Amino acid sequence: HGGTATSIIVEMESSTITSSGNVNFTSINVVQGSSTLVMTATSSLTSAGQSLNNLTYNSSGTLTLNDNATIGGNLTISAGMVSPDSTTVTMNGNGNTLALNSQPLNNLTVGGNTTLGGNLTLLGNLTINSGITFNTGGSSYAVAVAGNWTDSGVYTGNNSPVALNGSGNQEITGSNTFYQLTAAASSTTRTLTFVNGTTQTISNALSLTGSGGNLLLLRSDSQGHSWNITPNGSRTVSYVDVEDSYNTVAANPIVATNSNDSGDNTNWTITPPPLTVSAQTANPIGETTATLNGTIASTGGTNPYVEGFYLYNGGTCSGSVIQNPNNSGGSYSTGPYSLSVTGLSNGTQYSYTAYATNSSQTSSSSCENFTTVGPVYYTVSGNNTWVRGSISSNEDIAQEYATFDNSGNNNFSFLNAYIITLLSG
Repeated sequence: HGGTATSIIVEMESSTITSSGNVNFTSINVVQGSSTLVMTATSSLTSAGQSLNNLTYNSSGTLTLNDNATIGGNLTISAGMVSPDSTTVTMNGNGNTLALNSQPLNNLTVGGNTTLGGNLTLLGNLTINSGITFNTGGSSYAVAVAGNWTDSGVYTGNNSPVALNGSGNQEITGSNTFYQLTAAASSTTRTLTFVNGTTQTISNALSLTGSGGNLLLLRSDSQGHSWNITPNGSRTVSYVDVEDSYNTVAANPIVATNSNDSGDNTNWTITPPPLTVSAQTANPIGETTATLNGTIASTGGTNPYVEGFYLYNGGTCSGSVIQNPNNSGGSYSTGPYSLSVTGLSNGTQYSYTAYATNSSQTSSSSCENFTTVGPVYYTVSGNNTWVRGSISSNEDIAQEYATFDNSGNNNFSFLNAYIITLLSG
């Protein structure tokens, strides 16, 4: 039938109902039986709190879920796309199949024993109810969850890789056995939280990674109370910040590179990330002053408490440090900083390095050099008389007419008769 449902359905029994339009069960009491609803066009489904048995979507268009849907049988996306909005789909039957053809759902609640029939992508949360088994089947279907993973029942992962791929914070509740488990923080620092006392077992491959400046924080839901991990296969762990973790595989510590140890970790080997600092060209530069410029590119996992510069005579950053301008006593994150040096000699070359220090390391940049502004000399000509002297560097005279006082004190008054020519000096 096409269009929007407009009559009360008391008993669907074992019928197959085909719809080429929107389906809306508002104010309709559905007795699902063993029926199947097949939707075959770009359309929307409004369940209005009614439970369906089998739901199949087979179209080149898009199925939009307008509200939460409860499925007592199989949910099958044979073709087409799904727009889940912010809805929750509940699989409420027993021994049924969820086959989505790699189309996403928002939240999924497994309220009855369910087996995957294809890849599962959730934009929101996965919830497995108590006493319920969620089985990925014999194939290696991929499972991706962007929200929280709550397992109060049994997750049977077989050979399915699981990716906790949210852009924000995520939490794992319950003890689980994963074939592969991946979580990353690529564009922003985020937190993966584990309920204390639970154990996450990974039989094949574990990958927990952040990136420079964007750490993946691994935390217990109760600080000071451990969460357990049993990584029996390969491990790729870097740019993480770990706290309250107990690795049960004592003979094989988890090696976390470029990472922070926030305390109370057992059977972990954690090495900090490099603190990285660079120096940029000095600007502005005067006769006796200069502004030195640097950047903290990576904090090394912990914000530095000192940022500054070492200034040297000459252009090679060697010999004794002659000045050490710095900011200290604060918490300095990534980004540029600038400090001034004074008391320099004009027309003289200097060099400098930028540096920063955090609780575990100090990093210095490569060498930058600059030359202070020297005196500017000029010649004034007029009436066959030449006088030579110096003027300050902030004069900006390319050509002028002038008369001058030739009293030996180099005082000149610019009027309208003589030509001043600047010479490099």
